[in-house]
Amino acid sequence: MIFDSKNLSGFILIDKPAGLTSMTIVRKVKRSLRVSQVGHLGTLDPFATGVLPVLVGNATRLSDSVMDGRKGYDFSVALGSETDTLDTDGKVISEALIPEEINTRIVEVLSAFRGSILQIPPVYSAIKMDGLCLYEHMRRYGELPQSIETKARKIDIFSIELMGIRAGVDGVPVLDMRVLCGKGTYVRCLARDIARGLGTVGHCVALRRTFVEPWSAEQCLRIGDMTEDALSKAFSEGLRAAEDLVPEMPVGVLLAEKSAKSLAVGNAHVVAVNEVHWVRNEPAAKDGNFAALMKTDSGLMFLCEARAEATVGWYIQPRKMVSC
Repeated sequence: MIFDSKNLSGFILIDKPAGLTSMTIVRKVKRSLRVSQVGHLGTLDPFATGVLPVLVGNATRLSDSVMDGRKGYDFSVALGSETDTLDTDGKVISEALIPEEINTRIVEVLSAFRGSILQIPPVYSAIKMDGLCLYEHMRRYGELPQSIETKARKIDIFSIELMGIRAGVDGVPVLDMRVLCGKGTYVRCLARDIARGLGTVGHCVALRRTFVEPWSAEQCLRIGDMTEDALSKAFSEGLRAAEDLVPEMPVGVLLAEKSAKSLAVGNAHVVAVNEVHWVRNEPAAKDGNFAALMKTDSGLMFLCEARAEATVGWYIQPRKMVSC
């Protein structure tokens, strides 16, 4: 398939398969679409599957503007053993007996995991301490530079529920769970902490991201064992408009050529009311300063800072070119 990769800008929703890192998916998109600027939103562990938004071209410049929306996960917790990675990829570092009353205690335990709670991140993670990722500290030194107990972070759990209890390998109880959470939540840590709340230990044996607001797994591209040609076709056809990354952000079209030229060279500009056609989420004068995407007839699109300028029109300051 032949297409112009130079000006590609947008994003692809990919259902990441198990066994691949998020960066492996990024490299596949780079190679297939022949573009250098590719990134992803929200790392998924190699053993995890599910929704992975991948940004292409200048759309990567919107990554800081993407709403910190909710994320949904289905996950399973095997009780009785904890691993150093808190998932199936690590080595067992702790074992404990499993209380018989987990069926009756689980409801009470889960109630402590709703709302705003503190969570201690996993040792193997991309969080940085003293300039190094935690997993780099562990691999280099075998320990952290200081106790991670002091680095607990606040996270938001909007809902969490038990979907069922079943027998896993060797008859070990496995809890099938579903959670809707906010930014920065480590589901592997939820697995660890829920098991400890039940009076035992545990680790995550399955993890699927089902939702990244506003997208669900059903909207994602499943790449499976596609050939390079098939991937190139699927990725190019699955590329979504960059502005759909920020569905709540106002989008305007500049009708005056002078305004478009001013933004193209990075200059702030006051645009008359009748020189902007708002095609999505038209702002009100009372909104004060706000972020907006401004388009030109030539296909340029800029991330801008804007505000109403009395009765004159709109003050627009370009920050980043998003598409060209």
